[in-house]
Amino acid sequence: MQDFEKARNMFEDIASPFKIKRYFAEKFSLVKLTKIFLGHRADTLRNNKLMKQTLMAETCQYISIIETIKCIFTNERMQQLYMQTNKSEDKIMRDYCDGFNFAVHPLYNRFPEALQIQVYSDDLEQTNPLGSKTKIHKMGAIYFTLRNLPTKYNSSLANIHSCLLFNSTDKEKYGFENFLDPLL
Repeated sequence: MQDFEKARNMFEDIASPFKIKRYFAEKFSLVKLTKIFLGHRADTLRNNKLMKQTLMAETCQYISIIETIKCIFTNERMQQLYMQTNKSEDKIMRDYCDGFNFAVHPLYNRFPEALQIQVYSDDLEQTNPLGSKTKIHKMGAIYFTLRNLPTKYNSSLANIHSCLLFNSTDKEKYGFENFLDPLL
């Protein structure tokens, strides 16, 4: 019976969002996000069957690429994988390191071990894509991967890191360049 009582209270130490964030920061090297203000939009809120117009802040959430990379390289295994070369020995093109652009790039000529950060964006739906509210809940995300790792790790989900999340309609309103500013 005591086991059931322990199980009932097993999440007591992380019972609030604040406690959850603190727990993950202490135990798992959580990289905290930064809220970036974009502007305001008019919105209608319902309060006890009353409709009220209000201004809502439009924001995006940025997760520092530099802090994420620092966190990644605290792992000794990642440091070892980073130091392995991706260049093929048999002259068959398997990776960016085997291509012409890598060979003539001034940075990679001077520093062949320089970080290769690949950044890409994607949109995702939080609702049924066939439903009526598809545009409202559509999110945009910018991710990055470290291309210096051996090829078999480059497509692994563990090597795909979020760095920016935003509402897709905000991208159209403020322009994609404004979302890239924190990354550069």
